[in-house]
Amino acid sequence: MLQQAIARRMITFDELAAKIGHRPHPDKLGGVVKMSTNYKSLGAAMSALQAATDSIEQKSLKDIGVENVQELENKLSQVIAASVAYKVQHRGEQDKVEAVNLVIADANQYKDMLTAVNWDAAHLYFGGKSLPANITLAQAFDLKRRGINFADCEFETYNDDNLDKENSKEKLGSGAVNTVAKLVHIGDRTPRVFKPEPEIDRNQMTAAKTIGIDATAPHFGNRNIASRAVCDFIGANVIPKACYAMHKGEVGLLMDFAPGEMAGTEVMKKANVDTDDFKKLLKDPAKLQAAGFKQNEDGEWMHRDEIIPGVTWRQKPSPAAEASLHQQLNALEWCDILTGQMDRHPLNYFVAIRDNQAVVTGIDNDFAFGEKETVPPFEFRGCGAQAGFGGIGNMPKLIDRQTFDRLQAANFDKHLKPRLDGLLSAAEIDASRARFDCVRKHAVGLAANKCVVDDWGTWRSAEGKTATQFLSEADVSYRYHRPKQSLFGRDFSDCFPKPSERAA
Repeated sequence: MLQQAIARRMITFDELAAKIGHRPHPDKLGGVVKMSTNYKSLGAAMSALQAATDSIEQKSLKDIGVENVQELENKLSQVIAASVAYKVQHRGEQDKVEAVNLVIADANQYKDMLTAVNWDAAHLYFGGKSLPANITLAQAFDLKRRGINFADCEFETYNDDNLDKENSKEKLGSGAVNTVAKLVHIGDRTPRVFKPEPEIDRNQMTAAKTIGIDATAPHFGNRNIASRAVCDFIGANVIPKACYAMHKGEVGLLMDFAPGEMAGTEVMKKANVDTDDFKKLLKDPAKLQAAGFKQNEDGEWMHRDEIIPGVTWRQKPSPAAEASLHQQLNALEWCDILTGQMDRHPLNYFVAIRDNQAVVTGIDNDFAFGEKETVPPFEFRGCGAQAGFGGIGNMPKLIDRQTFDRLQAANFDKHLKPRLDGLLSAAEIDASRARFDCVRKHAVGLAANKCVVDDWGTWRSAEGKTATQFLSEADVSYRYHRPKQSLFGRDFSDCFPKPSERAA
């Protein structure tokens, strides 16, 4: 109600003048003969209302109170009184009466909305105690319009006043949709990734449209924060922590840095820049990136030839490291199936192996929580890599004991929905509930088939296969363009040596 009441815009005086057919006539004989007096009074009242609204919008949110609402109510009363006076004067001129009636109706509606504002509730609407210092009402409305909760904003800590410019890098890299920066802040000197938050998706990719992401309100940052909430829910740490920050006057998502290397390698070749297709794409940077084009350090345009999974991991891991990798990849699979993740290609997650421990981090979680993706396996309906797709889509073949126990002990509305409220739309939450119910049922089936894993190093299937052997098998019933049913099978099965190939 507050947003509608204060941020809304009444009919302007210019719009009113266009409906009436002329602006106020100037006075004659040096002001002796007054012209359009009531019309001028109405214009002055409407301008004063606009000025008061603009002034309030630039105030610090914490400095605004009920007296500011009362000021607007007084200005509205003056607009209504001036409108009535003009209407009486021109009661025989139907066009003018109808035009001013619009002003009166608009002002009365505006006044009713202001009267209905509960200011204490309004502060809660903006986040209560989490209100950032010195943020203006206009900025607050901008964030609310973007679907951003103040509880997820850390503007006071992460802003350019606290930026370590020497160790930050404005262009860290770019994906199919966004260019990201590496930011280091003076407080903790921890490198993080910043990605500007778009208000609308001007170049919506096929995958986002397919799963039901609204291009007019994509809320990509919320999808990343919600993905982390799901990760926390199952007790994993495979999605980076994220919050909203300010950089160069823009609101954006600030995410923890992913250690290690991408799970795949992008092979580029020199692009043919003389084609009509390339020249068309060159006019639209987002579509150019989505089509796989990038410039190298010499300014030459390169085009993605292919993505090779796991090429940097052709090494002999220790058995403990391999078991840890299985556990981490499995956790990411369950996060992705719960969130309806559509974009987990090998360049969208990182892997670091430190001695006997693997660290897996899923990045770029924009294409998740689509309202159309309700029951796995997700049908990708022809979304190729250039359309922004690269997931598994099918149900995981194994489940870690911790994930299983958490799923079975949980109730969606009690334990997960509160973490998603305010981040996702009602339809997206309903779709999440449907996925949760389906996933939970699938986990029970895995338990019946002895596919709950207590120890990834010692687990064996009914046929005596190790996790590596079991997950490396192709799933012939999988109808889509990926021949494997797990991240390990898709990206690593050809890279890591089988147990029999290890040196004694």
